[in-house]
This record gives sequence, C-alpha cells and structure tokens, in this order.
Amino acid sequence: MTAVDSGASHSTTSLPGVAPLLFNLWSEPWIGVTRPDGSVEEVGISDCLERAHELATFYDVSPLVVAGLHRLLAAVAQAMYGPSSVAEIADILVTGRFEPLRIAELGDRYAHRFDLFSPDAPFLQSADVPAVRDKSGDRKTIGYLMAEEPSGTAVVHFRHRYDQEHHLCPPCAARGLITLPAFATSGGAGIKPSINGVPPLYVLPVGASLFETLALSLVAPAYQPAAADTENCSPIWAGKTTIARGAEVNCVDYLQSLTFPARRVRLSPQRREGECTRCGCLGEVLVSDMVFEMGHSRPKDAPAWLDPFAAYTLRGEKSPVPVRPCEGKALWREYATLFLTAAGGEKHTLRPAIVNQIYDLEEYGYVESTRRLTFRCIGMRTDMKAKVFEWTDDAIEVPVGLLADGRGARMVRLALEHAEECARDLTGIFSRVFRPAPGSKRERYHTLRERMESTYWTLLATPFREFVLAPPDPSAQQTAERQWVEAVLRTGREVFEGAVEGVGERGADLRQRVQAVQLCSVRLARRRKEWLDE
Repeated sequence: MTAVDSGASHSTTSLPGVAPLLFNLWSEPWIGVTRPDGSVEEVGISDCLERAHELATFYDVSPLVVAGLHRLLAAVAQAMYGPSSVAEIADILVTGRFEPLRIAELGDRYAHRFDLFSPDAPFLQSADVPAVRDKSGDRKTIGYLMAEEPSGTAVVHFRHRYDQEHHLCPPCAARGLITLPAFATSGGAGIKPSINGVPPLYVLPVGASLFETLALSLVAPAYQPAAADTENCSPIWAGKTTIARGAEVNCVDYLQSLTFPARRVRLSPQRREGECTRCGCLGEVLVSDMVFEMGHSRPKDAPAWLDPFAAYTLRGEKSPVPVRPCEGKALWREYATLFLTAAGGEKHTLRPAIVNQIYDLEEYGYVESTRRLTFRCIGMRTDMKAKVFEWTDDAIEVPVGLLADGRGARMVRLALEHAEECARDLTGIFSRVFRPAPGSKRERYHTLRERMESTYWTLLATPFREFVLAPPDPSAQQTAERQWVEAVLRTGREVFEGAVEGVGERGADLRQRVQAVQLCSVRLARRRKEWLDE
C-alpha cells in the first residue's frame, strides 16, 4: 500500500461515503501494563479494570504517560465507586478486584465518550473544532503532546526532529493527550499551566497489583482539595463535549481535576500508512497535526488547589507551593517533606493527602504498621515557564509505622540535616582552599566541586534506604542512627579526598591538597563528636 501525501490526507469523520475513523479508548488496546512475570501488553480501559488484580503496573517509556494513566484510571475507579469514607475504600481493597458489574455499568453509559476520533464527542477534546484538516486552520504539530519531543522552537532536544516529521499512531496520540491535565506548562502569552500550576512532583501509591494501586488511589471526600466543588461532579466523559478557549472556571470538582482540560485540542487523524515516530509501529492511521490552544484555567484569586498526590511547602498567608523536582537534588532528600509528619508541632510542609489517607487505612486493618509501602514519584523539571529540562521518576519505600511516628520522623529529619551539614562542610572547605589565581579560570575547580557533591549524594542513597527501613524498636533505631552518621562521615571523607586528587600534582597544588585534607579531617572529627557525643 502506498503512503498518501500528508497534505492531501484528511480526517474522514466528516467526509460523505467514507467510513469514519474510530479508536475507542474504552475497548481498544493502548494502555501499557506489565504482568507479574514482567511481560508487557496493551489493554483498553475496560480490560485494564477487569484484570487489574491480575496485572502488576502501568508501563510506558515516558513516566509522564505513566502518571497520566494512573490519574485517568484512578478517576474512572473513583467514578465507579464514589467512596464517601476511608472505611469504604478499605472495603473495596478487601474485595481484591474491581466489580465487573460496576465496570459494565459505566461502560454502558459512557463508553462512547472515550472515542478518540468521535465526530461529536472526542475524548478530552473539543467537538466544536473541525477534525478535518484545512489550510485556513491554525494547526500545530502533534509533537506538542509529548514533552520529551522537540516541537515549535524546541528543536535542539536529544531527538532532532522537525514539526512536519511527527506522526503518532492512535495509541501514542492518546498517551500524549492524557499527560496534559497533569503536566501542561506555560507556553507563551495567554498559555497557562494546568490546574496544579507549574507541574508538581506527583506521589503515586504502588500496590501489590494494579488493582491495589488504583484502589489505594481512591480519595475519600475528607482528603480531597478543600477548594473542590462538591455540588456538581461531572468527569470529562460525562460533561460538555466542548472546551471553551481561554475560559476561567471557578467551580472544579475533584474528578474534573484529574482530567482537567487545560488545552483546547482536536486531533486530525489521517488514513495514511506509515510508521509512528514515537513507538515505531506500522499502521494505517496516523495523527500529524491538531488544534492546540489554551483551554480552561482557574482564576488567579481562586483558593489554592491542593492536589491529593502532591506535597506542599506552607508560606504563612501566601498560597502553598508544591514540591517540584530540583536540579541536581536526589529525590530521597525530600523524604521527610513527602512522607513524614511535621516535627515539634510546627507545620512548614504538608505531605500529600493520599499519604495521610493510606496511613488512616491502618485503623481498618487493611494496611498494617509493619508493611512497607512503595510510592512512585514522577515529576517534570521546568524553568517555571515553557522550557522542559528533564523528568524525574523514582520509587521510594516507606514503612507504614513511620508515617505517624513522631520520634521516627524527627530521627529522619535529623539524619537528613546531618547529611546537608556535611555537604556544606565539604564544599566550603574545598572552595576556601582551592581558589583560582587572579585572572585565571574557575571552571576546573568548579567542575571538581560539583562532581564531588553529586558523587556524595549518589553514594548516600543506599545507606539512607537501609536507615529508614530499620526496625521500629528504639534499640534498632539507635543502631541505625549511628550507622547513618558513620556512613555520612565516611562517604564525605572519601569523596573529598577523591576530588582533591583531581586538583593536580604541581608544587602549589600539593601543598593545597595536604592543607585541604587536614582541614576536612578536623572538621569531620568535630562533626563525629557533635553527632555521636564522643
């Protein structure tokens, strides 16, 4: 079959005499999942829910898609059950699977609203925008759906591809579309981010099965955003089929927030044989361009929207700021902010509401205090505007007993403080001793210092995991505290001496090296005495 020129291809949803293009996300396979044996397959929404207890996790090469899938399927599960309390969520978890009847009932009512190319109700798109490509329309490359792909002026990514070279198969187009509610960023004049503002770090529970993962992601009303509208609950598949351009919405319910239409989109599918530029699969339908405009946003003076899957830093009278990925900062260093209770009664941070709810499940006998929970933390680092630098994806284990253990929380916070203090000692001594001569370049010392810092935090990741997973009894915690301090001091000394060796072996360099090592030894010895009372 010969490929048709893209300029002459059209969506056939409105052409007479030609069968319309259809791709229903409810039934068609497009969601990447893994089985317990590690094998991967693709399923539709209905199949995913029916077999969730038999499946392990979501899978995609992009963690942003994984987060989008998690939030979309959590929204569908939320709509099926609408739990009013933590007790009801515990009851759902005990059943061990989603009820087939509930899945069928939702499908009977709304399956038609999940069609990606529907002429009158395209999923997560605006039906009032024509899908047919025409020369007069202001259309953009489908590459805008993928943050990791170059599009528009961002053509110098690792993948060098121009706008006209983007072609997505229907499954990949759907995967990109569902990332917008969580990760849409600012993009120039009038283009605002999604409901959570500059994308936060999303903390997503991971259970023993995909069913448990999604059931643990159900959110009772008491843990939903205080700013959520509780009167009108209509998810994207049950509400209006159009998205107003640049509209400010005052009332948003929790379900709507999970699929918030931050962009006014309409895909232009084409009957065209070719290869998807994202997954490499061959197909007869591709999407190369779309209408992509500003969609909905909340007013600037609207009450703060606190997503249940994000942590926040409190700022007194100002709106809380979500925790976001930081350049060069390993995610485990945010452990206390993401998972632990406030220390000493002072509340400077707010951990995700979903973490509070999961801990409260212990009261109903589902989550035991001795269990280790896994949270997958996914985020996207930007310049707080349109530039995207990298994504963050990490799995962190948390003992349930530590979630409300005041002493344990203080211990972990103190441990992190010790590591930060040691890092400041190392960089301070290095910068003080190794100063470039007047008029010389600083790059050599600067690079060595940055490499030393990076290595230091990388080497401490494993000891920190062992530290937080120590048994909860006082004797074991005391031993774990001492072992952590020893690991911090030992690692600090090793990386400092390694960085010093890179300075050079000229006469002046050797003198500075000896001086630096001596200063570091003295400083770390003082830290040992201070931290271990020796």
